[in-house]
Amino acid sequence: MSFLEDLKVAFGTADLYAILGLRKNCGEDEIKKAYRKKALQVHPDRAPEGEKEAATQKFQLLGECVATITKP
Repeated sequence: MSFLEDLKVAFGTADLYAILGLRKNCGEDEIKKAYRKKALQVHPDRAPEGEKEAATQKFQLLGECVATITKP
């Protein structure tokens, strides 16, 4: 699957900003804050035993999502 398809499966949308709960014209500080908040929600260490693999995938996708948004 492609990155956007993986996002859609994991988060229910392929909109990078919607995943983080952001507006499209937000600043870098807002992106960092939203990332930290979302990362705590999907972090594999906080997931129940049976959901660690899915949480790991979500956490990795979230990192890619932020990297894509903040690319110069």
